[in-house]
Amino acid sequence: ADSVVVAQITYQSLFKLYPKLSGMTGTAKTE
Repeated sequence: ADSVVVAQITYQSLFKLYPKLSGMTGTAKTE
């Protein structure tokens, strides 16, 4: 369970660090 939480936090952090990537892939992976 801990690894899942950490993975989600890292995932969201990546989106915040790379707004451009999040704009492109975020559209397909916004669930």
